[in-house]
Amino acid sequence: GNDKLRRYLAEAIACCCTWGSNCVSFGEAGAVAPLVHYLRSKDPSVHQATARALFELSKDPNNCITMHENGVVK
Repeated sequence: GNDKLRRYLAEAIACCCTWGSNCVSFGEAGAVAPLVHYLRSKDPSVHQATARALFELSKDPNNCITMHENGVVK
């Protein structure tokens, strides 16, 4: 289902963020807000992959702002 896709997508984003300015590019492309919503999943593997992706994305301050605006911390 969609959770499997979400998990793999979050893992891919996390891996890509470790190269160059990709974490900035993902933020500029609008990828951060949808990822925050992945945390609503009931699947722990989606949560794990999403947490890793958000950790990598948080290395750009603008992405941190987007995360907070979208309720990453409750």
